[in-house]
Amino acid sequence: MDRLGTAWLIQRFIDKRPRFIWLAVPQKCPKSALGYDFDGATFTHGGEKVTFEVVAESFGLIQDPALQRLASLVHYIDIGGIPVDEAPGFELLVRGLQARHADDELLAAAMPAFDAYYAALQVPHEL
Repeated sequence: MDRLGTAWLIQRFIDKRPRFIWLAVPQKCPKSALGYDFDGATFTHGGEKVTFEVVAESFGLIQDPALQRLASLVHYIDIGGIPVDEAPGFELLVRGLQARHADDELLAAAMPAFDAYYAALQVPHEL
């Protein structure tokens, strides 16, 4: 979840045209690539934070209240902690996408789910 969420974050807020290389073996990351979410990567878990939170903070995005809540969701699904009500449903949706798609296709399929969740968090309303 963290790797996929961070890819969404990068594409939506940092680099509109990123090129992702999905590695089976992180140690084979090309030296020219900016690695994330694996041991030794430029961006990875730090302290109690998951990669999504580290990247959002590094690029000054964490002040966005909707991104803060999305970061909490990613954090909870990835490593636990403070429960997020939507987590079981969102995780199930992503697991379904993972069952149907791999790598770039998975990211393309998941982008609308992350976009919709983020949009919902931006609009104050009662469910």
